[in-house]
Amino acid sequence: MSDAASFPFSLPPIPGFLLTRQQLDQAEGICLRYWICGPEGPFSVDLPAQEAVFFIHDEQLDAARSALAGLSGWRLAKVALQDLNQLGVSALYTTSLKSHRQAIERLQRAGIALLEEDIRHADRYLMERFIQGSVTVYQHNQQVLLKPGNYVPEFRVLSIDLETTMRADKILSIGLYSDRLQLVLMTGKGEDQPGLEFLPDERRLLRRFVEVVRAEDPDIFIGWNVVGFDFRVLYQRAETLQMPLLLGRDKQPLQLHQSGQGKWYARLSGRIVLDGIDTMKGATFQFESFSLEYVSRHFLDRGKLIDHVEQRGDEIQRLYHEDKPALARYNLEDCRLVWDIFEKAQLLHYLVERARLTGLPLDKVGGSAAAFDNQYLPLMHREGYVAPEYASGQSGLDAPGGYVMDSQPGLFRQVLVLDFKSLYPSIIRTFKIDPVGMAEGLKEGADTACLVPGFNHAIFDRSNSILPGLIEGLWQARDRAKLEQNQPLSQAIKIIMNSFYGVLGSNVCRFYDQRLSSSITLRGHEILTRTKTCIEEQFNHTVIYGDTDSVFVWLGDDYPLEQADTRGRELQDYLIDKQVQPVADTILTFIDEGFDRLTAPQYRLF
Repeated sequence: MSDAASFPFSLPPIPGFLLTRQQLDQAEGICLRYWICGPEGPFSVDLPAQEAVFFIHDEQLDAARSALAGLSGWRLAKVALQDLNQLGVSALYTTSLKSHRQAIERLQRAGIALLEEDIRHADRYLMERFIQGSVTVYQHNQQVLLKPGNYVPEFRVLSIDLETTMRADKILSIGLYSDRLQLVLMTGKGEDQPGLEFLPDERRLLRRFVEVVRAEDPDIFIGWNVVGFDFRVLYQRAETLQMPLLLGRDKQPLQLHQSGQGKWYARLSGRIVLDGIDTMKGATFQFESFSLEYVSRHFLDRGKLIDHVEQRGDEIQRLYHEDKPALARYNLEDCRLVWDIFEKAQLLHYLVERARLTGLPLDKVGGSAAAFDNQYLPLMHREGYVAPEYASGQSGLDAPGGYVMDSQPGLFRQVLVLDFKSLYPSIIRTFKIDPVGMAEGLKEGADTACLVPGFNHAIFDRSNSILPGLIEGLWQARDRAKLEQNQPLSQAIKIIMNSFYGVLGSNVCRFYDQRLSSSITLRGHEILTRTKTCIEEQFNHTVIYGDTDSVFVWLGDDYPLEQADTRGRELQDYLIDKQVQPVADTILTFIDEGFDRLTAPQYRLF
């Protein structure tokens, strides 16, 4: 167990929610350390003596042993698994992170195919046990074990914002805001007052900041560009002053990393840092600008406490020299704006629901492929398969994207828009499009009565598939979320379902195979073209445009508006019953003037 706030053996099972996950080498093997937010506060759990694992084709075992000769800390074991081409595999276990990295490097240099080698063991341990966000910690024979839970957390959150010199080479003030604390720490001379403390220099400012964080003990930091600016400046100033920021719950220093794409990441044991911009984008909020001033004005009807926002750098310097209390108010209001945006947009609720659905860490940016892996791989393993190498599926096939009809130019009145609800997830669910299902469908001797044809010679097994079942479960969960008016959960499910096609169709994902992606898009093409033909032949209306999952039907400029609703229902019912029943659940949107979806009146019929 770790030294700080460790799980007590004497207590009964404890529910909680995962905050951070770490893996580190110890003498007896790999140690997995999880920090958890529980009903009595945060605590850590250590799972020692673990082994990391990935897979190698049996036909390459001799070459693998040769490549690993002289390297210690590994073993090979035959397992009852195969790849999607029915080739047997063996597991390669390593007893340390160091030997794990060395084994991967040697095998890759030798040209040996590696399967699932990129999955961190701290993630795999949770994934294979279907632990997604919520967890229950219990003991068995004096060992700590984790299993799935259903705990809804109440986090301690702290909003943070820094004001600096123009070149960010000195911190002027640090604003801290929560439902318990409203405080600005500022360098320089001044008289302390409620909510404002003056520190004589930057070194003591940072020391006081660490003291406040330890006293408040937040689970989550929030801010606006909080990693790329605020925590990066904190890290750089602390390095310059040679004083590590011991902000982790185990009193370990802040760690800052930059990806090859230039993205900054902050790591703190037991605490999470959430950037408001990334979180809103991930929840599919869209704004012309993601500046705090723009988002707060449009989202909260208020903005920064400064007159000339476009020249705020100069104004901040002026306030620091002429009116430090005014700068403190400005600094704290920025923290409050972020806090209120998180509250109004229900961003933490959204992230919690996303984690409970996918197992993604709360601070994971993007992560559609990882979310797919977390849900799919444990089920895949139980079906006897391992995941393929990245982007090793078939390519170079006829696999177009979404269907776009040739449009009829002009300005039209009385246009009816038929929008198929979640078309791609519907196609996946209905036509059994699935990596394991295709592997089973293409096997020799497969029962033809149980097969569903796809495109580009893809064939899917009707009974042995995984993804359609995942879609069905998510679909039902979203319907319940809508009935309960749980918008964050509904939105999280929508994003997850819509990402499945992208994972199958992206050549940077492990399940990329154009037989899978084309079986989705070409089926969509077929449905839209059949819909167009049906409308024009059976109802004598003109389809003037169609795009991916919708068609625009011109009823005629003189068509009576009062009859449009009835006509729309007739079209809907006929299409569901006669043409596209496998992908039913159609939404109709009426637009009575032209194509302008943003300004025209809209009505939705379910």
